[in-house]
Order: sequence, then C-alpha cells, then structure tokens
Amino acid sequence: MKTFLVFLALVLLFTGFLVYTADLSFYLRLQSELKTAAEECADAAALMSDSRLLGEGLLVIDPAGALQVVSVLAKDARERFPAGGSISFDLQLFDDEKGYEGCRALGIEEGRPAAYVCLTYTGDDLFRLPSIRCCQIVRSAVYQWEYGLTSH
Repeated sequence: MKTFLVFLALVLLFTGFLVYTADLSFYLRLQSELKTAAEECADAAALMSDSRLLGEGLLVIDPAGALQVVSVLAKDARERFPAGGSISFDLQLFDDEKGYEGCRALGIEEGRPAAYVCLTYTGDDLFRLPSIRCCQIVRSAVYQWEYGLTSH
C-alpha cells in the first residue's frame, strides 16, 4: 500500500510538471509572436513618412497613416492568438514635427525619428495550474531612423 501511495504521489507530481512545461512553452511562443507583431507594427509605422514635409527637409512620420497601418497589423496579429482574447496597442511617434519629448525614457536617441509600439494581449488564463495566473502579455518595439536625411 505504501508503494502504491508513493507511486500515486509521483504520478501527480510529474503530471503537474508536465502540464506546467507545456503551458510555459505555449506562453513563450505567444510572447515571441507578440514581439514579432510589435516589431512589424513599429517598422511599418516609422516608414509612413510625410512626403510633403520630407521635401522641405523635415523627417515627419504621418500619424494617420501610422495609426492605420498599426491597426491593420494588430488585427492581423489577433488571428494568431487563442480565441477569446484581444490585442490593444499604444503608438507613440517621435519626429521633427512632434518633437522628441519623452523619448529618452523609452531608450530612443533624440533627433532621429522613431515609432514606439506597445502591444498588449489580454485573454483567458494561459496556465492550467491553479497556482499560476497569467492573463496578459505585453511586448513593445521601437523602430528608429538610423541617420536622418544624410546617408553614411
């Protein structure tokens, strides 16, 4: 009987480990997918330059175009995640017209246009074990123009 109880305890323990590792692998994959989506959004948003102001020598990111492209990409990214969840985004643009206030806090070098995108996935609990609760994943990305208008 003692052998049976020890065996049952080990089965329960190892089943918990197996469930945890499977859930952790799924969580890490979702984090990677969200990071990839954030990088795609930041890249696309930063490349939406205002051609009218570019002709005047200013590097300005078109806010309407950037917002539209990030909305579309975030909606496309939503399809790669479990049903019942949602993806929201925060877009911040830094350029010659909007200024560079607050860019240092995000690790962005002043004087070079940049787009900062933060994607947040909110959904059902991603772990099946009752002791671990995670319903939200947040990943961010920055795309910054390297040299401005001059080429090196």
